[in-house]
Amino acid sequence: MSITLTLEATRAQLRQAEEARRQAESALSSALRDYQLLADNMADLVVHVGRDGRIRYASPSCSKIGYRPADLVGRTALDLVHPDDRERISRLHREMFAGIPIDESEDRDGRIRSATGEWVWFEGNPQPLLAADGEVVGLVTLLRSVTQRRALVRELRQKRREAEAASQAKSDFLANMSHEIRTPLTAILGFSGLLERVEGLPPDAQKYVKRIGLAGQALEIVINDILDFAQIEAGEVELHSLPFDPRQLLEEVMGLISVPDHKTLSLAATVTERVPSSVVGDVGRVRQVLLNLLSNGVKFTDTGSVNVTVDYDPGNAASLEFSVKDTGVGVRADWGERIFERFSQTDASLTRRFGGAGLGLALCKILVNLMGGTIGYESQMGAGSTFWFRVPAPAEAVPLGSPSAPLDLAAPPGANRVLVVDDVAANRELLTTLLRAVGYDVATARDGLEAVDQALTNPFDIILMDLQMPRMDGLRATQAIRAGDGRNCDTPILAVSANALPEHIERCHQVGMNGHITKPINVGELIRSMARFRAKATKRRGFRPKLRESAGPA
Repeated sequence: MSITLTLEATRAQLRQAEEARRQAESALSSALRDYQLLADNMADLVVHVGRDGRIRYASPSCSKIGYRPADLVGRTALDLVHPDDRERISRLHREMFAGIPIDESEDRDGRIRSATGEWVWFEGNPQPLLAADGEVVGLVTLLRSVTQRRALVRELRQKRREAEAASQAKSDFLANMSHEIRTPLTAILGFSGLLERVEGLPPDAQKYVKRIGLAGQALEIVINDILDFAQIEAGEVELHSLPFDPRQLLEEVMGLISVPDHKTLSLAATVTERVPSSVVGDVGRVRQVLLNLLSNGVKFTDTGSVNVTVDYDPGNAASLEFSVKDTGVGVRADWGERIFERFSQTDASLTRRFGGAGLGLALCKILVNLMGGTIGYESQMGAGSTFWFRVPAPAEAVPLGSPSAPLDLAAPPGANRVLVVDDVAANRELLTTLLRAVGYDVATARDGLEAVDQALTNPFDIILMDLQMPRMDGLRATQAIRAGDGRNCDTPILAVSANALPEHIERCHQVGMNGHITKPINVGELIRSMARFRAKATKRRGFRPKLRESAGPA
């Protein structure tokens, strides 16, 4: 009886084991079908490579490059790889079979030959197959086609090259147009200024000369705004913080503003008692913003007044505050911040009436933001506007020399021998007239070769060098003078040029020039720079100056 019960129990256990086996086989078969279905319908190509380098399995998606799985199974995988990619992929396989961890940063792209002989780009993601003892017995690689992606990358790179070429062409165009416009503008502003001081001119002639000067100044503002925008877009705008006197700055800016004869307009300026005698900031950029706002006030106001106020907030911000209030045409209420967008003016009729490129206020906002400040306005259409800006400007405890200090135009005694180098006869004549009028002894040269010849034989106290000239330009002439052992190897050389982009100024410093004056020439800046560099050179006699300063508007 007990034997019979034991046999029955054994048979039951066998039946249970058999059932468990059948269920396991069914589950395994189902899983295999699922995985096979997944592999067969994957868009990516799945390849199993053994230790011998031969393909053990290829998914049906290999049909996308013209193969059947049977065409690939048994073939050496590297035979399908492009010769230029073969060594890199072979090394990757060897390292994986040796158990070396995969470098995730390594390039996984490679080319595989299709059935038609065409090379198709794939990105591989190989993973090791491990035996029970941890040995790598094969590699399974998921290959994803990246041909289209690489085509897009190539196209993007080409577009980038084209964009860079276009940007360079634009920079070259701006540089060339700046030179071509500034060169004649130098003569227009210079000679109109000289003519305006001639005694005995008929009243009509005086009026016409003044209008010529005003028109030239307006054109210079537009040119400077365009160049500043080009520098900003190229990321080439730098700030230079120096101590300066806000009162002297205001006097200088007010002195640059002219009211046309047909306007009945008064100008006034107020500086509060809170304004220190010396603050630290980029005086050039502050001057540029204030001059732009003040010029706009005069341009858009026919009658009444334009008043400038300078105040100071000594709190944590320590900011210098300017406001320009006019009684002009005003700004439409619906314009808001759009007035600070480039190429924007509130009304097309105003553009026709007052002119302008719509760059001034946009440039002011950009520069104020770069200085860490704020800008805004209040306005009522037909009743005038108040434009204001404030910039950080810590007070300077001990006032230092200001770039805006009053200027003595007289030539210093014993330091008045000047060589003017320029290929344009009108520019040579203008500079000669201006410099002789304040006591300088002037010699001239028509190009770099003549300048080098004169510098080898005649001593000069300062050399004013144009850049763009035939036969030998100003850069090469400067290098030749600096390289020689003549009397002028240490003489200060200032570039006086219509080439005003940052790269031009940097190149001037690289060849040994001491400063840069931008055409059209500001007489005050020119004389101030000549005196400053001449004084430094006198103290450093026997040493070649390595100064890196830029004078004049850049």
